[in-house]
Amino acid sequence: MNTLVLRADLGGDPGFRELLARLAARLRDLGVLPGDRVGLCAERSPSMVAGLMAIATAGGAYVPLDPSYPAARLALMAEDARAWAVLVDETLAGLLVDVLPGGGAPVLLLGTGNIERGTAAAPFSPVAMTSDFPAYVMYTSGSTGAPKGVMVDHHGRVNNFLDFDRRFGVGPGDRLLAVSALGFDMTAYDVFGTLAAGATIVLPRAADALDPARWAELMLRERVTLWHSAPALLELLVQHLEAQPSVEPLALRLVLLGGDWIPLSLPDRIRRFAPGATVISLGGATEVSMDSTIYRVDEVSPEWTSIPYGRPMWNQTAWVVDKGLRPQPIGIPGELLLGGAGVGHGYFGKPDLTAEKFVPDPLSGRAGRRLYRTGDLARFRLDGQLELLGRIDFQVKVRGVRIELGEITAALARHEAVKEAVVVARRESSGARLIAYVVPRHAVETAELASFLETRLPRPMVPSAWVFLDALPLSPNGKVDRRALPDPAPEAGRGARAWVEPRTAVETVIAGVWSDLLGVERVGAEDNFFELGGHSLLATQAVSRLRSLLQIELPLRALLESPTVAGSAAAAEALARAEGMELEEIAATVLQLSELSEDDVQKLLAEREGAV
Repeated sequence: MNTLVLRADLGGDPGFRELLARLAARLRDLGVLPGDRVGLCAERSPSMVAGLMAIATAGGAYVPLDPSYPAARLALMAEDARAWAVLVDETLAGLLVDVLPGGGAPVLLLGTGNIERGTAAAPFSPVAMTSDFPAYVMYTSGSTGAPKGVMVDHHGRVNNFLDFDRRFGVGPGDRLLAVSALGFDMTAYDVFGTLAAGATIVLPRAADALDPARWAELMLRERVTLWHSAPALLELLVQHLEAQPSVEPLALRLVLLGGDWIPLSLPDRIRRFAPGATVISLGGATEVSMDSTIYRVDEVSPEWTSIPYGRPMWNQTAWVVDKGLRPQPIGIPGELLLGGAGVGHGYFGKPDLTAEKFVPDPLSGRAGRRLYRTGDLARFRLDGQLELLGRIDFQVKVRGVRIELGEITAALARHEAVKEAVVVARRESSGARLIAYVVPRHAVETAELASFLETRLPRPMVPSAWVFLDALPLSPNGKVDRRALPDPAPEAGRGARAWVEPRTAVETVIAGVWSDLLGVERVGAEDNFFELGGHSLLATQAVSRLRSLLQIELPLRALLESPTVAGSAAAAEALARAEGMELEEIAATVLQLSELSEDDVQKLLAEREGAV
């Protein structure tokens, strides 16, 4: 099960086919019926694909449980979805077993040795069901303090898959690099839509999940033709490619980007490395089968402030309306409502919220049709293209992850030292940054509050900057005045911890890289990358720069597992010793070169060439 390439016929791996068939049979034996929820907790791997397909074959709706989430949150999601069973990758054994409530869903391990051999291999065909049955229940952030599960049916998903595959001619000659996480709805197309077209999935190993250097190697080796992700992940790949002295052209022919704002420069930057690539902007919502609008980015106009959202995809509709849900004229902003085949069933177990956000569609002329209120502010341009302007509420996107700021505030308020709190998002060059403003009951360190949230929320939802106030500023009507909140200090993530001078050349090089990436003037030996404003995507850039400077294959997990300068330095030095390298000498040379002027460097190179 270590293969990186999964073809549509699945015939190259008998173990995969056996695992899929036995898993589906086991789920049926447990009584899973069409529409029943089945949790799936797995890294991106062939086992994850087998689990997804086994649940669909048994007729169930999968509930993605991202293993990067805190165990308590995974248990809450599985319980809220009333999961009939939970499939867990054998490499993650123990993650859910101890936290699922007693008498809850049985846990099945994803591994050929963990399904009883006595279980008959089920026929590789789905049970009788209709397209109205749910395909999955996908959890998103909730403003009330708890995540909410979005129910999407097979009809909406297949409509999306067919639109992509037919519109862009996706077929057996194509290969897609699957980089989106299980809990992101893009994975549904990456698996089911790709295989349905007869194309091939290329799966990075779990250890390389956020490593653009490994992505580039795979893309060249496997001749990857399709890219499908949030813009932030493509930005990582492009930054890696731009840092290389020479790069072989990529075989990419199609780049699909959705889930967040696309930087205006990104389409042209990726086309430098993939001249034949068509770049597509996608818009939509998890509640409406992932993608609802589409725009082909041929040339970026200098007058644009954002990439257009486009026009509705096949069998879908988009409306811009006023507060009374009346269509707005061209050029006038209003709330974006999405309708058509993609509209989901609503929020699982939350009828009041479903009624609020999924409203009757008086514009379709068909009884029973509904529109989803996105909360996005948009307008139609003169050419008929949608333009996204922002949000009308407190929802934000952080590196493609949809976040309700109210959920973070509610979680923070549960800490006994917090009297009041509010969380805001500020857009910076590296993406949105979350800032927590706290009125404490008594003295408390930011590290304690961050650790408290990390046990309850996914890492992208943990603020990277903290500001303590005597009171929150209020507007005349008594509401928090977010515009009056002060900017955080450059080193707001350090809290009360003392600054410690880097003690070795290796620590000094690492501190310099972090300082440059994070925009922090001083980075000390005991400073934490994430507390200073870093996140997983910036971490990949830090590791890439250190690889180039220190000439060592430092893995991304070294920074994730040891996020202080001292910890990362120790991990790098241990790796260097194992390879017989003198890392301290290399780092000292890097520091010496960094102090030279461009003329000094050219003179030194000329002297070396003369000596040769």
